[in-house]
Amino acid sequence: MEPHLANGIGERLIAGSVECLSDSEYADRPLRFTWGGRRLDISEILGSWRGPAEKGFYIKTTEGLAFELIYREDPDDWLIRPL
Repeated sequence: MEPHLANGIGERLIAGSVECLSDSEYADRPLRFTWGGRRLDISEILGSWRGPAEKGFYIKTTEGLAFELIYREDPDDWLIRPL
């Protein structure tokens, strides 16, 4: 899977709230997030990537939905994209 561009044209990116496990650095492993007013638990991390100032995770929820979660270090926020 290729990392997407957070400023790509036509991408459906939504700013969101993500709860994550942080061991050696922030956002080591996402655990759950809010989407459409619902709190969704993550059952599996399908893949991950890292850019110069961001990191992303391809995940599957316990309901079987797939998303890409992107943490941007500056401005310190999360973007969520359904796959």
